[in-house]
Amino acid sequence: LQPRDYLSSFFLYFGLLAGGVAAIISAKSLDAIPVFTTFSAKLIGPAGNLQPSPFWPTVPLIIACGALSGFHSLVAAGTSSKQLKEEKEALFVGYGAMLVEGFLSTLVVVAIAGFGAIALGDKLMATPAL
Repeated sequence: LQPRDYLSSFFLYFGLLAGGVAAIISAKSLDAIPVFTTFSAKLIGPAGNLQPSPFWPTVPLIIACGALSGFHSLVAAGTSSKQLKEEKEALFVGYGAMLVEGFLSTLVVVAIAGFGAIALGDKLMATPAL
């Protein structure tokens, strides 16, 4: 671990401990909170023409899983550069990371498209009402 990671781990332990104490002190039972509700997105739209929400979780998943990888290169630049022995290793690491992120983003887009088709079901091929 880097020294900053070692120090940050204590913040993590403190947060977990504080969260556990808060859960014990609160009067609500943890059984009252549903752990899982559904795989389907919330339906939005006028009555009779409800559609799954196009934003959630599509956009956060695409951003977090690498389709928009500029953020990842910004975050990784500070730490990756300190872990390389020579500057010429950066090309291999950076190119390899972008290839893996591109592959991951392709998988995410395919998964979202597939689950979207499943969620829409028969409405996917229906003709629009005029």
